[in-house]
Amino acid sequence: MQRECGFWKRIEGLLLVGVGLVSVLAMLKTIFFSMDIDESYAISQAYRLLKGDRLIFDMWEPHQFSAYPAAVLMKLFAIVTGGMDSVVIYLRICGTLIHLGLAYGLYRVIRNWVPARAAYWVVFVHINFLAKWIQTPEFELMQYWLLLLTALCLISYFQKGKGTLLLIISGVAMMLQLLNYPTMVLLYPFYMLGVGRIQCDAKVKLRAGVVTTVSAGVSGLGVMTYLFAGHSLEEIRTNIGYILSDPSHTENSLLKRMGGFAEELLADGLTLGAVIAGAFVLAVLCHRIFRKDLPSRQRLFIQTGLLAITGLCIAQVFGCLLQDQNQFYLQERYLFTALFGMAVYGMQREKKPILRLLFWFGSIPALISVIASALLTNMTLSVSYTRFFPGCIAAFLMLIVCYDEQERTQLYWPVAAFLMSLLVCKLVLIRVTGCLPVTMNARMTRVQSGPLRGVTMLTDFAAAYEANQALLQEYVSESDNLFLFSCESLQYVGSGANVAAASVQGTSVFNETFLEYFELHPEKYPTVIAVDKLFPAVQEYHYHPYNYIVSDWIRQEYVYSQKIETEYMTLYIQ
Repeated sequence: MQRECGFWKRIEGLLLVGVGLVSVLAMLKTIFFSMDIDESYAISQAYRLLKGDRLIFDMWEPHQFSAYPAAVLMKLFAIVTGGMDSVVIYLRICGTLIHLGLAYGLYRVIRNWVPARAAYWVVFVHINFLAKWIQTPEFELMQYWLLLLTALCLISYFQKGKGTLLLIISGVAMMLQLLNYPTMVLLYPFYMLGVGRIQCDAKVKLRAGVVTTVSAGVSGLGVMTYLFAGHSLEEIRTNIGYILSDPSHTENSLLKRMGGFAEELLADGLTLGAVIAGAFVLAVLCHRIFRKDLPSRQRLFIQTGLLAITGLCIAQVFGCLLQDQNQFYLQERYLFTALFGMAVYGMQREKKPILRLLFWFGSIPALISVIASALLTNMTLSVSYTRFFPGCIAAFLMLIVCYDEQERTQLYWPVAAFLMSLLVCKLVLIRVTGCLPVTMNARMTRVQSGPLRGVTMLTDFAAAYEANQALLQEYVSESDNLFLFSCESLQYVGSGANVAAASVQGTSVFNETFLEYFELHPEKYPTVIAVDKLFPAVQEYHYHPYNYIVSDWIRQEYVYSQKIETEYMTLYIQ
Protein backbone atom coordinates (compact mmCIF):
# COMPACT_ATOMS: atom_id res chain seq x y z
CA MET A 1 0.00 0.00 0.00
CA GLN A 2 2.84 2.37 0.87
CA ARG A 3 4.58 1.62 -2.46
CA GLU A 4 1.37 2.28 -4.37
CA CYS A 5 0.88 5.55 -2.48
CA GLY A 6 4.47 6.58 -3.21
CA PHE A 7 4.00 5.77 -6.91
CA TRP A 8 0.93 8.00 -7.21
CA LYS A 9 2.68 10.80 -5.35
CA ARG A 10 5.54 10.66 -7.85
CA ILE A 11 3.01 10.79 -10.70
CA GLU A 12 1.34 13.79 -9.11
CA GLY A 13 4.70 15.48 -8.69
CA LEU A 14 5.48 14.99 -12.40
CA LEU A 15 2.03 16.34 -13.32
CA LEU A 16 2.62 19.43 -11.21
CA VAL A 17 5.95 20.03 -12.94
CA GLY A 18 4.24 19.62 -16.32
CA VAL A 19 1.43 22.01 -15.42
CA GLY A 20 4.03 24.48 -14.16
CA LEU A 21 5.92 24.40 -17.47
CA VAL A 22 2.72 24.77 -19.51
CA SER A 23 1.68 27.67 -17.25
CA VAL A 24 4.99 29.42 -17.96
CA LEU A 25 4.37 29.00 -21.71
CA ALA A 26 0.87 30.42 -21.29
CA MET A 27 2.25 33.45 -19.43
CA LEU A 28 4.83 34.09 -22.16
CA LYS A 29 2.14 33.80 -24.80
CA THR A 30 -0.06 36.42 -23.10
CA ILE A 31 2.95 38.76 -22.90
CA PHE A 32 4.16 38.53 -26.49
CA PHE A 33 1.08 37.74 -28.59
CA SER A 34 -1.90 39.68 -29.90
CA MET A 35 -3.72 42.90 -29.04
CA ASP A 36 -7.30 44.17 -28.94
CA ILE A 37 -9.15 47.44 -28.37
CA ASP A 38 -9.93 46.72 -24.70
CA GLU A 39 -6.24 46.58 -23.83
CA SER A 40 -5.60 49.65 -25.99
CA TYR A 41 -8.30 51.45 -24.01
CA ALA A 42 -6.71 50.60 -20.65
CA ILE A 43 -3.28 51.81 -21.77
CA SER A 44 -4.60 54.94 -23.48
CA GLN A 45 -6.43 56.05 -20.33
CA ALA A 46 -3.17 55.80 -18.41
CA TYR A 47 -1.42 57.74 -21.20
CA ARG A 48 -3.93 60.59 -20.74
CA LEU A 49 -2.90 60.88 -17.10
CA LEU A 50 0.77 61.03 -18.13
CA LYS A 51 -0.05 63.89 -20.52
CA GLY A 52 -1.61 65.87 -17.67
CA ASP A 53 -5.31 65.20 -18.24
CA ARG A 54 -7.44 65.33 -15.11
CA LEU A 55 -9.79 62.58 -14.05
CA ILE A 56 -13.47 63.51 -14.52
CA PHE A 57 -12.81 67.05 -15.75
CA ASP A 58 -10.68 66.26 -18.81
CA MET A 59 -11.51 62.56 -19.12
CA TRP A 60 -15.03 61.26 -19.67
CA GLU A 61 -14.23 57.56 -19.90
CA PRO A 62 -16.47 55.35 -17.71
CA HIS A 63 -13.53 53.27 -16.41
CA GLN A 64 -11.02 56.07 -15.92
CA PHE A 65 -10.41 55.55 -12.18
CA SER A 66 -8.73 52.22 -12.88
CA ALA A 67 -6.01 53.93 -14.96
CA TYR A 68 -3.66 54.88 -12.13
CA PRO A 69 -1.67 51.65 -11.72
CA ALA A 70 -0.83 51.54 -15.43
CA ALA A 71 -0.08 55.29 -15.42
CA VAL A 72 2.44 54.91 -12.59
CA LEU A 73 4.09 51.96 -14.32
CA MET A 74 4.21 53.83 -17.65
CA LYS A 75 5.75 56.87 -15.98
CA LEU A 76 8.59 54.72 -14.63
CA PHE A 77 9.01 53.15 -18.07
CA ALA A 78 9.20 56.54 -19.77
CA ILE A 79 11.81 57.76 -17.27
CA VAL A 80 14.02 54.74 -17.91
CA THR A 81 13.58 54.35 -21.68
CA GLY A 82 12.72 57.89 -22.74
CA GLY A 83 9.71 56.79 -24.79
CA MET A 84 6.79 54.41 -25.22
CA ASP A 85 8.24 51.82 -27.59
CA SER A 86 7.40 48.29 -26.31
CA VAL A 87 5.38 49.69 -23.42
CA VAL A 88 2.67 47.05 -24.03
CA ILE A 89 5.08 44.19 -23.33
CA TYR A 90 6.37 46.02 -20.26
CA LEU A 91 2.85 46.46 -18.82
CA ARG A 92 2.06 42.80 -19.45
CA ILE A 93 5.22 41.76 -17.63
CA CYS A 94 4.20 43.98 -14.70
CA GLY A 95 0.73 42.45 -14.71
CA THR A 96 2.26 38.96 -14.72
CA LEU A 97 4.45 39.81 -11.74
CA ILE A 98 1.46 41.16 -9.79
CA HIS A 99 -0.50 38.00 -10.65
CA LEU A 100 2.40 35.81 -9.48
CA GLY A 101 2.73 37.89 -6.31
CA LEU A 102 -0.88 37.14 -5.46
CA ALA A 103 -0.24 33.48 -6.29
CA TYR A 104 2.53 33.46 -3.69
CA GLY A 105 0.24 35.17 -1.16
CA LEU A 106 -2.50 32.63 -1.89
CA TYR A 107 -0.08 29.74 -1.31
CA ARG A 108 1.24 31.23 1.94
CA VAL A 109 -2.29 31.63 3.34
CA ILE A 110 -3.77 28.26 2.35
CA ARG A 111 -0.62 26.24 3.06
CA ASN A 112 -1.45 26.48 6.77
CA TRP A 113 -4.52 24.25 6.39
CA VAL A 114 -4.19 22.58 2.95
CA PRO A 115 -1.61 19.91 2.00
CA ALA A 116 1.25 21.37 -0.05
CA ARG A 117 0.47 19.57 -3.30
CA ALA A 118 -3.23 20.36 -3.10
CA ALA A 119 -2.25 24.01 -2.53
CA TYR A 120 -0.13 23.91 -5.70
CA TRP A 121 -3.14 22.81 -7.78
CA VAL A 122 -5.24 25.68 -6.44
CA VAL A 123 -2.42 28.15 -7.10
CA PHE A 124 -2.17 26.95 -10.72
CA VAL A 125 -5.92 27.53 -11.10
CA HIS A 126 -5.33 31.15 -10.05
CA ILE A 127 -2.22 31.61 -12.21
CA ASN A 128 -3.96 30.46 -15.40
CA PHE A 129 -7.00 32.71 -15.00
CA LEU A 130 -7.36 36.18 -16.49
CA ALA A 131 -10.65 38.07 -16.25
CA LYS A 132 -10.62 39.21 -19.90
CA TRP A 133 -7.60 37.18 -21.01
CA ILE A 134 -5.57 40.40 -20.92
CA GLN A 135 -2.45 40.49 -18.73
CA THR A 136 -2.09 44.30 -18.61
CA PRO A 137 -3.45 45.85 -15.38
CA GLU A 138 -7.00 46.83 -16.40
CA PHE A 139 -10.21 47.27 -14.42
CA GLU A 140 -11.60 43.72 -14.74
CA LEU A 141 -8.34 42.01 -13.80
CA MET A 142 -7.73 44.55 -11.04
CA GLN A 143 -11.19 43.84 -9.61
CA TYR A 144 -10.27 40.14 -9.37
CA TRP A 145 -6.92 41.00 -7.77
CA LEU A 146 -8.58 43.23 -5.18
CA LEU A 147 -11.28 40.67 -4.34
CA LEU A 148 -8.61 38.02 -3.84
CA LEU A 149 -6.33 40.35 -1.86
CA THR A 150 -9.16 41.36 0.48
CA ALA A 151 -10.08 37.71 1.05
CA LEU A 152 -6.48 36.65 1.75
CA CYS A 153 -5.91 39.50 4.23
CA LEU A 154 -9.13 38.88 6.16
CA ILE A 155 -8.69 35.10 6.23
CA SER A 156 -5.10 35.46 7.39
CA TYR A 157 -6.10 37.95 10.10
CA PHE A 158 -8.84 35.75 11.56
CA GLN A 159 -6.62 32.69 11.47
CA LYS A 160 -3.92 34.49 13.45
CA GLY A 161 -6.27 36.55 15.59
CA LYS A 162 -4.04 39.58 14.98
CA GLY A 163 -2.49 41.68 12.22
CA THR A 164 -3.52 45.33 12.01
CA LEU A 165 -1.60 45.78 8.75
CA LEU A 166 -3.66 43.01 7.16
CA LEU A 167 -6.84 44.87 8.11
CA ILE A 168 -5.53 48.17 6.76
CA ILE A 169 -4.65 46.52 3.43
CA SER A 170 -8.07 44.86 3.23
CA GLY A 171 -9.81 48.18 3.95
CA VAL A 172 -7.85 50.03 1.26
CA ALA A 173 -8.50 47.15 -1.16
CA MET A 174 -12.25 47.43 -0.45
CA MET A 175 -12.10 51.13 -1.30
CA LEU A 176 -10.06 50.57 -4.47
CA GLN A 177 -12.72 48.19 -5.76
CA LEU A 178 -15.03 51.21 -6.02
CA LEU A 179 -12.63 52.76 -8.54
CA ASN A 180 -13.31 49.83 -10.88
CA TYR A 181 -17.08 49.85 -10.32
CA PRO A 182 -18.65 52.41 -7.92
CA THR A 183 -21.44 49.91 -7.23
CA MET A 184 -18.89 47.70 -5.46
CA VAL A 185 -19.85 49.75 -2.40
CA LEU A 186 -22.47 47.00 -2.02
CA LEU A 187 -19.67 44.67 -0.95
CA TYR A 188 -18.95 46.58 2.27
CA PRO A 189 -22.02 45.53 4.31
CA PHE A 190 -21.47 41.90 3.31
CA TYR A 191 -17.82 42.05 4.37
CA MET A 192 -18.95 43.46 7.72
CA LEU A 193 -21.67 40.82 7.99
CA GLY A 194 -18.98 38.21 7.41
CA VAL A 195 -16.80 39.73 10.12
CA GLY A 196 -19.73 39.45 12.50
CA ARG A 197 -20.40 35.82 11.58
CA ILE A 198 -16.87 34.56 12.23
CA GLN A 199 -16.63 32.49 15.41
CA CYS A 200 -13.84 34.08 17.42
CA ASP A 201 -13.19 36.52 20.26
CA ALA A 202 -15.45 39.58 20.16
CA LYS A 203 -12.45 41.94 20.45
CA VAL A 204 -10.86 40.38 17.37
CA LYS A 205 -14.06 40.96 15.37
CA LEU A 206 -14.50 44.50 16.67
CA ARG A 207 -10.93 45.39 15.71
CA ALA A 208 -11.48 43.94 12.23
CA GLY A 209 -14.67 45.93 11.67
CA VAL A 210 -13.25 49.21 12.98
CA VAL A 211 -9.83 49.09 11.30
CA THR A 212 -11.12 48.01 7.86
CA THR A 213 -13.87 50.63 7.97
CA VAL A 214 -11.53 53.43 9.04
CA SER A 215 -8.83 52.51 6.50
CA ALA A 216 -11.43 52.29 3.72
CA GLY A 217 -13.00 55.58 4.78
CA VAL A 218 -9.76 57.51 5.18
CA SER A 219 -8.30 56.30 1.88
CA GLY A 220 -11.62 56.99 0.15
CA LEU A 221 -11.74 60.50 1.61
CA GLY A 222 -8.20 61.07 0.34
CA VAL A 223 -9.21 60.04 -3.17
CA MET A 224 -12.32 62.24 -3.08
CA THR A 225 -10.28 65.23 -1.88
CA TYR A 226 -7.72 64.70 -4.64
CA LEU A 227 -10.43 64.45 -7.29
CA PHE A 228 -12.76 67.26 -6.30
CA ALA A 229 -10.72 69.85 -4.36
CA GLY A 230 -10.96 73.26 -6.05
CA HIS A 231 -13.99 72.39 -8.19
CA SER A 232 -17.54 73.68 -7.75
CA LEU A 233 -20.49 71.33 -7.28
CA GLU A 234 -21.90 72.46 -10.61
CA GLU A 235 -18.65 71.63 -12.40
CA ILE A 236 -18.51 68.23 -10.74
CA ARG A 237 -22.15 67.48 -11.54
CA THR A 238 -21.78 68.52 -15.19
CA ASN A 239 -18.72 66.40 -15.88
CA ILE A 240 -20.00 63.33 -14.04
CA GLY A 241 -23.21 63.71 -16.02
CA TYR A 242 -21.25 63.42 -19.27
CA ILE A 243 -19.44 60.33 -18.00
CA LEU A 244 -22.69 58.65 -16.98
CA SER A 245 -24.36 59.51 -20.28
CA ASP A 246 -21.87 57.46 -22.30
CA PRO A 247 -24.20 55.78 -24.86
CA SER A 248 -22.11 52.61 -25.08
CA HIS A 249 -23.10 51.89 -21.45
CA THR A 250 -26.49 53.60 -21.14
CA GLU A 251 -28.38 52.85 -24.36
CA ASN A 252 -30.37 50.17 -22.54
CA SER A 253 -32.13 51.15 -19.32
CA LEU A 254 -31.46 49.24 -16.12
CA LEU A 255 -34.95 47.73 -16.33
CA LYS A 256 -34.34 46.52 -19.87
CA ARG A 257 -30.94 45.09 -18.92
CA MET A 258 -32.46 43.32 -15.92
CA GLY A 259 -35.01 41.75 -18.26
CA GLY A 260 -32.19 40.54 -20.48
CA PHE A 261 -30.33 39.18 -17.46
CA ALA A 262 -33.46 37.30 -16.34
CA GLU A 263 -33.69 35.66 -19.76
CA GLU A 264 -30.01 34.72 -19.59
CA LEU A 265 -30.40 33.26 -16.11
CA LEU A 266 -33.35 31.17 -17.28
CA ALA A 267 -31.38 29.83 -20.24
CA ASP A 268 -28.33 29.18 -18.06
CA GLY A 269 -30.52 27.46 -15.48
CA LEU A 270 -31.90 25.11 -18.12
CA THR A 271 -28.38 24.37 -19.39
CA LEU A 272 -27.00 23.70 -15.93
CA GLY A 273 -30.09 21.70 -15.00
CA ALA A 274 -29.50 19.36 -17.94
CA VAL A 275 -25.81 19.03 -17.04
CA ILE A 276 -26.62 18.30 -13.37
CA ALA A 277 -29.24 15.71 -14.36
CA GLY A 278 -26.74 13.96 -16.60
CA ALA A 279 -24.07 14.07 -13.89
CA PHE A 280 -26.50 12.65 -11.33
CA VAL A 281 -27.44 9.72 -13.59
CA LEU A 282 -23.76 9.03 -14.29
CA ALA A 283 -22.90 9.13 -10.57
CA VAL A 284 -25.69 6.68 -9.73
CA LEU A 285 -24.71 4.34 -12.57
CA CYS A 286 -21.04 4.33 -11.52
CA HIS A 287 -21.98 3.40 -7.97
CA ARG A 288 -24.38 0.69 -9.10
CA ILE A 289 -21.86 -0.84 -11.50
CA PHE A 290 -18.64 -0.56 -9.49
CA ARG A 291 -19.77 -0.48 -5.87
CA LYS A 292 -23.18 -2.18 -5.97
CA ASP A 293 -24.65 0.41 -3.59
CA LEU A 294 -25.37 4.11 -3.26
CA PRO A 295 -23.51 6.57 -1.05
CA SER A 296 -25.17 8.93 1.39
CA ARG A 297 -27.22 11.74 -0.13
CA GLN A 298 -24.55 14.23 0.80
CA ARG A 299 -21.78 12.25 -0.90
CA LEU A 300 -23.95 11.68 -3.95
CA PHE A 301 -24.64 15.42 -4.13
CA ILE A 302 -20.93 16.26 -4.02
CA GLN A 303 -20.00 13.61 -6.59
CA THR A 304 -22.75 14.88 -8.90
CA GLY A 305 -21.36 18.40 -8.57
CA LEU A 306 -17.82 17.27 -9.33
CA LEU A 307 -18.99 15.40 -12.41
CA ALA A 308 -20.97 18.45 -13.55
CA ILE A 309 -17.88 20.69 -13.22
CA THR A 310 -15.84 18.16 -15.19
CA GLY A 311 -18.51 17.91 -17.89
CA LEU A 312 -18.87 21.68 -18.27
CA CYS A 313 -15.11 22.16 -18.59
CA ILE A 314 -14.73 19.34 -21.12
CA ALA A 315 -17.61 20.81 -23.16
CA GLN A 316 -15.90 24.22 -23.05
CA VAL A 317 -12.58 22.76 -24.25
CA PHE A 318 -14.37 20.87 -27.02
CA GLY A 319 -16.24 24.02 -28.10
CA CYS A 320 -13.11 26.18 -28.19
CA LEU A 321 -10.96 23.66 -30.04
CA LEU A 322 -13.48 22.11 -32.43
CA GLN A 323 -16.51 24.41 -32.69
CA ASP A 324 -14.98 27.86 -33.18
CA GLN A 325 -15.98 29.22 -29.77
CA ASN A 326 -14.10 32.11 -28.13
CA GLN A 327 -12.58 32.52 -24.66
CA PHE A 328 -15.91 33.50 -23.12
CA TYR A 329 -17.71 30.31 -24.11
CA LEU A 330 -19.51 28.39 -21.34
CA GLN A 331 -18.51 30.74 -18.53
CA GLU A 332 -21.47 29.18 -16.75
CA ARG A 333 -18.83 26.81 -15.37
CA TYR A 334 -17.66 29.65 -13.10
CA LEU A 335 -21.24 30.28 -11.96
CA PHE A 336 -21.85 26.61 -11.21
CA THR A 337 -18.52 26.01 -9.44
CA ALA A 338 -18.95 29.02 -7.16
CA LEU A 339 -22.58 28.16 -6.29
CA PHE A 340 -21.62 24.52 -5.77
CA GLY A 341 -18.99 25.67 -3.26
CA MET A 342 -21.66 27.65 -1.42
CA ALA A 343 -23.85 24.54 -1.29
CA VAL A 344 -20.93 22.50 0.09
CA TYR A 345 -20.51 25.14 2.78
CA GLY A 346 -24.19 24.85 3.64
CA MET A 347 -23.77 21.12 4.27
CA GLN A 348 -20.36 21.18 5.95
CA ARG A 349 -20.17 24.56 7.72
CA GLU A 350 -19.90 23.09 11.20
CA LYS A 351 -17.09 20.73 10.20
CA LYS A 352 -14.15 23.15 10.17
CA PRO A 353 -13.91 26.90 11.05
CA ILE A 354 -11.97 27.70 7.86
CA LEU A 355 -15.09 26.97 5.78
CA ARG A 356 -16.82 29.98 7.29
CA LEU A 357 -13.89 32.23 6.33
CA LEU A 358 -13.88 30.93 2.77
CA PHE A 359 -17.63 31.42 2.45
CA TRP A 360 -17.88 34.94 3.83
CA PHE A 361 -14.69 36.37 2.34
CA GLY A 362 -14.46 34.32 -0.87
CA SER A 363 -17.84 33.05 -2.03
CA ILE A 364 -20.17 35.88 -0.93
CA PRO A 365 -18.03 38.80 -2.25
CA ALA A 366 -17.75 37.01 -5.59
CA LEU A 367 -21.55 36.71 -5.83
CA ILE A 368 -22.18 40.31 -4.77
CA SER A 369 -19.54 41.62 -7.21
CA VAL A 370 -21.42 39.98 -10.09
CA ILE A 371 -24.64 41.66 -8.99
CA ALA A 372 -22.94 45.03 -8.39
CA SER A 373 -21.24 45.10 -11.79
CA ALA A 374 -24.48 44.07 -13.52
CA LEU A 375 -26.01 47.37 -12.37
CA LEU A 376 -23.55 49.31 -14.57
CA THR A 377 -22.22 47.04 -17.29
CA ASN A 378 -23.36 46.96 -20.90
CA MET A 379 -22.12 43.38 -21.23
CA THR A 380 -24.14 40.19 -21.07
CA LEU A 381 -24.42 38.45 -17.73
CA SER A 382 -22.37 35.48 -18.93
CA VAL A 383 -19.38 37.79 -19.50
CA SER A 384 -19.74 38.97 -15.88
CA TYR A 385 -19.49 35.39 -14.59
CA THR A 386 -15.69 35.81 -14.50
CA ARG A 387 -16.24 37.70 -11.23
CA PHE A 388 -17.32 34.40 -9.68
CA PHE A 389 -13.71 33.22 -9.89
CA PRO A 390 -12.73 33.93 -6.24
CA GLY A 391 -15.78 31.83 -5.39
CA CYS A 392 -14.41 29.03 -7.59
CA ILE A 393 -11.12 29.08 -5.69
CA ALA A 394 -13.07 29.06 -2.41
CA ALA A 395 -15.11 26.08 -3.67
CA PHE A 396 -12.04 23.98 -4.47
CA LEU A 397 -10.50 24.84 -1.11
CA MET A 398 -13.71 23.85 0.71
CA LEU A 399 -13.72 20.49 -1.04
CA ILE A 400 -10.05 19.89 -0.21
CA VAL A 401 -10.70 20.71 3.44
CA CYS A 402 -13.80 18.50 3.64
CA TYR A 403 -12.22 15.44 2.01
CA ASP A 404 -9.65 13.25 3.76
CA GLU A 405 -6.44 12.26 1.93
CA GLN A 406 -7.91 9.12 0.34
CA GLU A 407 -11.12 10.78 -0.82
CA ARG A 408 -9.24 13.80 -2.15
CA THR A 409 -8.22 11.84 -5.26
CA GLN A 410 -11.80 12.37 -6.50
CA LEU A 411 -10.96 16.05 -6.95
CA TYR A 412 -8.21 15.45 -9.51
CA TRP A 413 -10.51 15.08 -12.51
CA PRO A 414 -12.62 18.23 -11.97
CA VAL A 415 -9.54 20.31 -11.07
CA ALA A 416 -7.63 18.97 -14.10
CA ALA A 417 -10.62 19.70 -16.38
CA PHE A 418 -10.98 23.17 -14.88
CA LEU A 419 -7.29 23.88 -15.46
CA MET A 420 -7.53 22.59 -19.03
CA SER A 421 -10.46 24.91 -19.72
CA LEU A 422 -8.34 27.86 -18.54
CA LEU A 423 -5.24 26.84 -20.47
CA VAL A 424 -7.20 26.53 -23.73
CA CYS A 425 -8.17 30.20 -23.33
CA LYS A 426 -4.76 31.39 -22.19
CA LEU A 427 -2.44 29.27 -24.34
CA VAL A 428 -4.32 28.23 -27.49
CA LEU A 429 -6.75 31.08 -28.21
CA ILE A 430 -5.63 34.68 -28.68
CA ARG A 431 -7.52 37.80 -27.62
CA VAL A 432 -8.50 39.91 -30.66
CA THR A 433 -10.92 42.76 -31.22
CA GLY A 434 -14.46 41.44 -31.39
CA CYS A 435 -13.54 38.39 -29.26
CA LEU A 436 -13.36 36.20 -32.34
CA PRO A 437 -12.38 32.50 -31.94
CA VAL A 438 -8.82 32.94 -33.22
CA THR A 439 -6.06 30.47 -32.31
CA MET A 440 -2.28 30.55 -32.38
CA ASN A 441 -2.49 28.98 -35.87
CA ALA A 442 -3.61 32.34 -37.30
CA ARG A 443 -1.34 34.25 -39.66
CA MET A 444 0.59 36.69 -37.49
CA THR A 445 3.42 39.21 -37.80
CA ARG A 446 5.75 40.73 -35.21
CA VAL A 447 5.35 44.52 -34.84
CA GLN A 448 8.61 46.46 -35.19
CA SER A 449 7.71 49.94 -33.94
CA GLY A 450 5.78 51.94 -31.38
CA PRO A 451 4.07 50.83 -28.17
CA LEU A 452 3.40 47.40 -29.69
CA ARG A 453 6.99 46.75 -30.70
CA GLY A 454 7.84 43.12 -30.02
CA VAL A 455 4.19 41.97 -29.98
CA THR A 456 3.12 39.39 -32.56
CA MET A 457 -0.41 40.02 -33.83
CA LEU A 458 -2.70 39.28 -36.77
CA THR A 459 -0.86 40.21 -39.95
CA ASP A 460 -3.55 42.45 -41.48
CA PHE A 461 -3.94 44.51 -38.32
CA ALA A 462 -0.17 44.66 -37.76
CA ALA A 463 0.27 46.13 -41.25
CA ALA A 464 -2.40 48.78 -40.61
CA TYR A 465 -0.98 49.61 -37.19
CA GLU A 466 2.60 50.06 -38.42
CA ALA A 467 1.52 52.18 -41.41
CA ASN A 468 -0.60 54.44 -39.19
CA GLN A 469 2.16 54.62 -36.59
CA ALA A 470 4.67 55.79 -39.23
CA LEU A 471 2.21 58.38 -40.58
CA LEU A 472 1.50 59.87 -37.16
CA GLN A 473 5.19 59.93 -36.25
CA GLU A 474 5.92 61.91 -39.40
CA TYR A 475 3.16 64.53 -39.21
CA VAL A 476 2.16 64.80 -35.53
CA SER A 477 4.26 66.42 -32.80
CA GLU A 478 4.05 66.16 -29.02
CA SER A 479 2.49 69.64 -28.82
CA ASP A 480 -0.35 68.74 -31.19
CA ASN A 481 -3.89 67.98 -30.04
CA LEU A 482 -4.75 64.72 -31.80
CA PHE A 483 -8.28 63.42 -32.29
CA LEU A 484 -8.62 59.83 -33.50
CA PHE A 485 -11.82 58.89 -35.29
CA SER A 486 -11.13 55.26 -34.55
CA CYS A 487 -11.71 52.55 -31.97
CA GLU A 488 -7.97 51.76 -31.86
CA SER A 489 -6.86 54.27 -29.24
CA LEU A 490 -3.31 52.94 -28.82
CA GLN A 491 -2.34 55.21 -31.72
CA TYR A 492 -2.56 58.09 -29.23
CA VAL A 493 0.24 56.55 -27.21
CA GLY A 494 2.38 55.98 -30.29
CA SER A 495 1.89 59.55 -31.54
CA GLY A 496 3.14 61.24 -28.36
CA ALA A 497 0.51 63.97 -28.88
CA ASN A 498 -2.10 65.33 -26.47
CA VAL A 499 -5.42 63.49 -26.52
CA ALA A 500 -8.14 65.74 -27.94
CA ALA A 501 -11.17 63.54 -27.22
CA ALA A 502 -13.89 63.13 -24.63
CA SER A 503 -13.08 59.43 -24.37
CA VAL A 504 -10.59 56.88 -25.71
CA GLN A 505 -12.91 53.95 -25.09
CA GLY A 506 -12.75 51.34 -27.84
CA THR A 507 -16.54 51.23 -28.13
CA SER A 508 -17.04 55.01 -28.04
CA VAL A 509 -20.08 56.45 -29.76
CA PHE A 510 -18.90 59.52 -31.67
CA ASN A 511 -21.98 61.67 -31.16
CA GLU A 512 -22.59 65.28 -30.08
CA THR A 513 -20.85 64.60 -26.73
CA PHE A 514 -17.47 64.85 -28.46
CA LEU A 515 -18.41 68.20 -30.00
CA GLU A 516 -19.68 69.50 -26.64
CA TYR A 517 -16.35 68.42 -25.15
CA PHE A 518 -14.53 70.76 -27.53
CA GLU A 519 -16.84 73.61 -26.49
CA LEU A 520 -16.19 73.01 -22.78
CA HIS A 521 -12.46 72.48 -23.41
CA PRO A 522 -11.39 74.89 -26.17
CA GLU A 523 -7.76 74.18 -25.26
CA LYS A 524 -8.40 70.60 -26.39
CA TYR A 525 -9.66 71.53 -29.85
CA PRO A 526 -7.85 69.21 -32.30
CA THR A 527 -4.99 70.51 -34.39
CA VAL A 528 -4.84 67.12 -36.15
CA ILE A 529 -7.63 64.67 -36.87
CA ALA A 530 -6.83 61.10 -37.90
CA VAL A 531 -9.63 59.10 -39.51
CA ASP A 532 -9.13 55.34 -39.45
CA LYS A 533 -10.39 53.92 -42.75
CA LEU A 534 -10.84 50.45 -41.24
CA PHE A 535 -13.13 51.78 -38.51
CA PRO A 536 -16.41 51.65 -40.47
CA ALA A 537 -15.22 48.74 -42.64
CA VAL A 538 -14.41 46.11 -39.99
CA GLN A 539 -17.51 44.63 -38.36
CA GLU A 540 -15.70 43.85 -35.10
CA TYR A 541 -14.94 47.55 -34.57
CA HIS A 542 -18.52 48.25 -33.38
CA TYR A 543 -19.14 51.23 -35.68
CA HIS A 544 -22.20 52.92 -34.13
CA PRO A 545 -24.93 54.49 -36.30
CA TYR A 546 -24.58 57.78 -34.38
CA ASN A 547 -20.94 58.10 -35.47
CA TYR A 548 -22.14 60.06 -38.48
CA ILE A 549 -22.47 63.12 -36.19
CA VAL A 550 -18.71 63.49 -35.73
CA SER A 551 -17.94 62.10 -39.18
CA ASP A 552 -20.08 64.80 -40.83
CA TRP A 553 -18.54 67.48 -38.59
CA ILE A 554 -15.04 66.48 -39.72
CA ARG A 555 -15.95 66.56 -43.40
CA GLN A 556 -18.17 69.65 -43.36
CA GLU A 557 -17.04 71.94 -40.52
CA TYR A 558 -13.50 71.17 -39.44
CA VAL A 559 -11.11 73.71 -40.97
CA TYR A 560 -7.81 72.23 -42.11
CA SER A 561 -4.93 73.38 -44.28
CA GLN A 562 -3.57 69.99 -45.28
CA LYS A 563 -5.15 66.63 -46.01
CA ILE A 564 -2.99 63.49 -46.24
CA GLU A 565 -4.51 60.21 -47.37
CA THR A 566 -2.94 56.74 -47.12
CA GLU A 567 -4.22 53.19 -47.48
CA TYR A 568 -5.39 52.98 -43.86
CA MET A 569 -5.76 56.54 -42.58
CA THR A 570 -6.67 60.11 -43.55
CA LEU A 571 -5.05 63.03 -41.72
CA TYR A 572 -6.60 66.50 -41.47
CA ILE A 573 -4.02 69.03 -40.28
CA GLN A 574 -4.78 72.64 -39.32
